[in-house]
Amino acid sequence: MGPLDAIKTCLARSFQFKGRASRAEFWWFTAIFSGVGFISFWAAELFLPARIGSVQNTAFTAMIVSLTLLFLPLVSAGVRRFHDLGLGGVLFLAPLIILAIGMGVGLYDKQIANPLQQYAGLNGALIGYGGFLMTAPFILLTCTLKSRNTNHTSNEVPQ
Repeated sequence: MGPLDAIKTCLARSFQFKGRASRAEFWWFTAIFSGVGFISFWAAELFLPARIGSVQNTAFTAMIVSLTLLFLPLVSAGVRRFHDLGLGGVLFLAPLIILAIGMGVGLYDKQIANPLQQYAGLNGALIGYGGFLMTAPFILLTCTLKSRNTNHTSNEVPQ
C-alpha cells in the first residue's frame, strides 16, 4: 500500500475501529500525520515572534484544526493495527489514557489539593507525561511487528 492509498483508506475508515490495518497503512498515515503536524506547528511558530495577531491566530487555528481532524483516523488505524497483531485495540490507547489521568491529577493538585499552588500540578505532570513517555515507545514498536494474519481484506477482529 502506498501513501495515497493509506490516506484514502484511513480517512474512509476514520470511524471504524473493527477490522485490521496493515503496517503500511498505519505507518504511511502516521508519517503524513507527523508531517502535517510539523509543518503546521512550524508555520504557527513562524509568526509567533513577530506577534502578528491575525496571521498568528489563523496559523495556530489551522494547526489545531488539521491535527484534530487527522487524530481520529490515526487512532482508528492504530486500533485496527493492534487487531491485525492479535491484540486488543484498547492497548493502543494506553499512552493517551495515562496522559489523561495525569492531566486529571494535575488539575486536582492545582485546584483542590494545593490551593497555594506551590508545585501546581507536579504530580499530574510526572504521572501523565512520564507514563506517556514510558508507554508510547512500546506502542510504536509493537506497531512495527508483522501481522498475525496475512489476509488484510478481512474486517473481522481476531479472537
